[in-house]
Amino acid sequence: MERAVHHALRSTKPGESLSTTYLFRGSAGNSLYITVGVDEYGVVNSMFINLGASGSTIHNVCNALARVISIAIQNDKATVLQIVQTMEDVSSEVVWIHDDLGRAGSIPSAIALVLLRQLKLEEELEKLHTAEEEE
Repeated sequence: MERAVHHALRSTKPGESLSTTYLFRGSAGNSLYITVGVDEYGVVNSMFINLGASGSTIHNVCNALARVISIAIQNDKATVLQIVQTMEDVSSEVVWIHDDLGRAGSIPSAIALVLLRQLKLEEELEKLHTAEEEE
């Protein structure tokens, strides 16, 4: 199975970027592609989600979700952490598998896994969960 693919779009020119695409295989036989864009300084600045045929409802919903997450990424790390926390436990009838990231119970859960990896939020999310358990 394919792992994260690093698209070497980086050059020495400012404004150009590098992206990483994560391929998740669905239990229904379909593929989910989540691409995260990084600027020339290594800062995550965008997300793209591709599932289903262009123009389909699921494709458009994934596209809209990626746009909302991209806005959050560009503005506030705390908001992105809340997004991850909200989406990580969502489950559906289709299970998504990634070679390195493991199993995700839904598309939102897969997105949360990618955000955790790309933004290195694992420690902050663990602190948040620990604080909730103590309350």
